[in-house]
Amino acid sequence: MKDTFKIDTTIDLSSIRTLSDLELEELDGEILSREELKALRLFRQLRLSKLKKQQGQESEFNSQFEYFRTLSNFIDYKEFLDKSSVA
Repeated sequence: MKDTFKIDTTIDLSSIRTLSDLELEELDGEILSREELKALRLFRQLRLSKLKKQQGQESEFNSQFEYFRTLSNFIDYKEFLDKSSVA
């Protein structure tokens, strides 16, 4: 897979805010900062563009979907902003 994000296992995951955290906060009606909204927008654009390419290829689609689900749960949204050039 071309897009690679390294998960730092030495970081206490409770000390970071993930993309998934931001999505939940947004759904709960909390106001997000511009940076947080940008991270969500970039993530969603990347996820959508990659998943659209897998139409008709169910196993690859599922693999990509799981990759993005894992990514959103373990990557601090600020790290994704640093990698936004992949979008």
